[in-house]
Amino acid sequence: MPSRLIVTQTGARAGEPPRTIELGRKAVTLGRSLENALPYPDERGLSRTHVSFEPDGGRCLVRDLESLNGTFVNGKRLAGAQELRDGDQIQVASLQIRFSQDAPTRPAEVTFEAPATAHSDAPAQVTNLQTILFRSKQPTQSDVPALDSRRMAAEALLRVGRELARNQPLAELFETILRLATSAVGAERGVLITLQNGRPTVQARQGTDFRISHRVRDQVLDEKLSLLIRDVQVDPSWEAHQSLVAQGVRSLMAVPLQTDEKVIGMLYLDSAGSKGKFDAHDLELLTVMANVAAIRIEREHLIEAQRAAEMLERELSQAAEIQRQCLPEKPPEMPGADLAAISRPCYTVGGDYYDFLPAKRGRLGLVVADVAGKGLSAALLMMNLQARVQVLAAELEDPSAVVARLNEMLLPVCPANRFVTLVFGFFDPSTGEMHYSNAGHEPPLLVRAAGGVETLAEGGPVVGLLPNLQFATGRCTLTPGDALVFFSDGLTEARGPAGEEFGPERIAAAFREAGPGSASERLHGVARRVSEWLGESTFHDDMTVVTLLRPS
Repeated sequence: MPSRLIVTQTGARAGEPPRTIELGRKAVTLGRSLENALPYPDERGLSRTHVSFEPDGGRCLVRDLESLNGTFVNGKRLAGAQELRDGDQIQVASLQIRFSQDAPTRPAEVTFEAPATAHSDAPAQVTNLQTILFRSKQPTQSDVPALDSRRMAAEALLRVGRELARNQPLAELFETILRLATSAVGAERGVLITLQNGRPTVQARQGTDFRISHRVRDQVLDEKLSLLIRDVQVDPSWEAHQSLVAQGVRSLMAVPLQTDEKVIGMLYLDSAGSKGKFDAHDLELLTVMANVAAIRIEREHLIEAQRAAEMLERELSQAAEIQRQCLPEKPPEMPGADLAAISRPCYTVGGDYYDFLPAKRGRLGLVVADVAGKGLSAALLMMNLQARVQVLAAELEDPSAVVARLNEMLLPVCPANRFVTLVFGFFDPSTGEMHYSNAGHEPPLLVRAAGGVETLAEGGPVVGLLPNLQFATGRCTLTPGDALVFFSDGLTEARGPAGEEFGPERIAAAFREAGPGSASERLHGVARRVSEWLGESTFHDDMTVVTLLRPS
């Protein structure tokens, strides 16, 4: 039978479209190595070859390949191999994989069908929530014979209130609602359907092969009507629906899951035989129950969203702490160089990166980088970048070679919508010489003590986007009192209340206005100036500034 894997990414790449892989006759492996049929090189929780999906005579086996962090099937850690069944959930690292298998011989759970012939507009009984609630406030003499029905309805609603008051996951809640509904009106079958992105989706069912007409669906979901067909066999408006008769359906009800004016789904119940016929009291009871249930479903949606937000906040807080540990705790102290730096993420975590690195021949490696995008995904790529920069700074002596190697190393792990801008340089504190290569980054400013300002623009394009790129090396010399100011575009693009950007000219002016103090004093002078510029506005991007001052 045709089968497939539906892979959904969570964590840093949550929200990206699921990936569907049709399974054939060959085994499919998944892991960090690019040699896998399903490679995920930036998923650090994966082993190189983590798991395989293997055809086996019409079945599909999932096999953990002695991975470090394990493979989980429906929440249980996999040991060896296991046969997969339709709907099984596989978890590997931050990847959630659903196994889907076609079953042509199995009847559909719910089919919405159009009538084969035209129908009349007669006798199906309809009502709606507003009508029921209004009538309940205005009792008449005709209500007296219905006391027993009202007492039974009140008891049913009390049961609903008690059972739905307890906390339960949505999947369990759907089952509870359907069980209460079928029990309250004596239905033999039932299905609870919610709207997911506008599409009817089965959430719970008692029975199989439900055939619901387009007319019922549209009246309930679009017109917010509660519908009762007392007897399908004698109701002329339903004579065309022979499939209902073939299934033995005698009586049916369909009501909206409605909160105020919003319909979030529907309840459909039916029964066979003369004893299973529903009446108007059943319809009113089911309509009110569906309203209570819909409110409870919406409340549980809010609770789950709150839980997810709290979990994300905890994860982001932990990620922010890890990221802070990746950045230098403080600049190194060395003769011939006075260093200072600040970095402020726009969100809890960010994609800006800077570092001071020991290099050959007593030189200092210096890097300032900006990963395209913001938030957790940019932060993860930033940490990947950091590990590679530290290795290359110790091995190579030419900045352009470092940047070119970085480009090739980042290509496999950069998604199509991500790239990195950076400036990498080697500074010799004994001579004041700076050799650098700029890969599409905001050009650093060389603020001369004598009054001039120069930019460091030599290099090439951004990294992580295209292979086989060439980069140039630029050179400059700092004399005593000169300073280099490196920054990310979060600083230059900071907009004041009038919408104007701060820009590199204001950075240079702010640096001079800070006076002849230390690198740290001048840096904080720039920070104060940009805060004044923003006024009540806020940064819309990560902001990093690094200053290298050659002491007088």
